[in-house]
Amino acid sequence: MSTSAVHVRFVGMISSRRAEALARACISGLDAACGAVARWDVCLQPPLMPRGSSGYAVRAQAQLSDGSLLAIRAQGEALEETVRDAFGGMRELLLHAADGCPQARQ
Repeated sequence: MSTSAVHVRFVGMISSRRAEALARACISGLDAACGAVARWDVCLQPPLMPRGSSGYAVRAQAQLSDGSLLAIRAQGEALEETVRDAFGGMRELLLHAADGCPQARQ
């Protein structure tokens, strides 16, 4: 079980329990594969432009135990899909981090 701190916040929109639960599930999966993350910060934002132009934004940051910071931002039309995209990208970043996540390759 992970001991990393997790902070999920919604900026400019009402919180979504489903999106937050999905983000926490993605974090749990990455923590199980890679214990090197000390803190997670996730920010979810609504479309900033009129409907159909920019989509939701999800920024995920992982502060590793060694002090390094990995960050990614995903943008898409559907909030939950955008959360999945962000954490899929974070998984790739963790894979490329200095050998900190060998189990995530499986």
